[in-house]
Amino acid sequence: MRFDFVDLRLLVHVAEAGNLTAGAARLPIALSAASQRMRKLETLFGVALFERERDGVRLTADGARCVEHARVLLRAADRMQRELTHPAQQGRQVLRLAATTVTTAEFLPDVLGRFLAQHPDVDVEIDERQSAATIQAIRDGEHDLGIIDGNTGAERLALLPFSRDKLVLVAHADHPLAALHQVSFATALDHPFVALRPDSGMQQFIERAALLHGGKLQVRLRVPSFEALYRLVAAGAGLGVLPEAAALRYRGAGQPVTIVEFSDRWAERELKLCARDFVSLSPLQQRFVGFLARGDE
Repeated sequence: MRFDFVDLRLLVHVAEAGNLTAGAARLPIALSAASQRMRKLETLFGVALFERERDGVRLTADGARCVEHARVLLRAADRMQRELTHPAQQGRQVLRLAATTVTTAEFLPDVLGRFLAQHPDVDVEIDERQSAATIQAIRDGEHDLGIIDGNTGAERLALLPFSRDKLVLVAHADHPLAALHQVSFATALDHPFVALRPDSGMQQFIERAALLHGGKLQVRLRVPSFEALYRLVAAGAGLGVLPEAAALRYRGAGQPVTIVEFSDRWAERELKLCARDFVSLSPLQQRFVGFLARGDE
């Protein structure tokens, strides 16, 4: 049986696009060559991989199984390339991790700092993504390991607890809501906000929550960081939403900002490690997962 990784990547691309033309364009290769490669795979396996329809193609049951195996092989090949082809850094290993904005800014720095101190031959690459995008990347084999919001659906993936993330309202001390111990997000929506940039995963989560409450954030200004948001709230520019850990850290600067808890259940989220299968992770990834499970002993 003879096929190559181009055949497998093409198969996955066509399956994801639902269209041979679009799948071929992702490589890119000519449509005629793509069609020939798919026919070759069907001949080799002795099964029909796709059902041809008027507006594209649809995977057969055999095709779906073949795509799953192709993703496993491609993921293993990509991992081998990452771990072995670092000519300028012989002997070094790279830990790749997908994580949310909050995780990257608030939880990973301390954890990774200790891990790197104990593993001087390891480098880390963090891909900041929303939880849903991280889940899809793991399913597709683009990533092996990620940290997600535990409230996000991750069916058929393996999960382990990582930490807890609590979002809070920050308000200038003179703001009417600053006198409250707890407030609903719907009530806060009646006031103007300072927000993070729209490409922030946390900000997108907050704005989706606003839509679910039948409202919309009144955004006066968007900023790139938690610290900038906090400083603008301290200046009286508007309300803000921050991870509690960040709000408590900045509060030590003595600025006139009050932290108010949300009464909404979604504001408290459990962060989880996510993988297709923790047993099949690379030795380095398993070492990192074990490091977290031991609580950094």
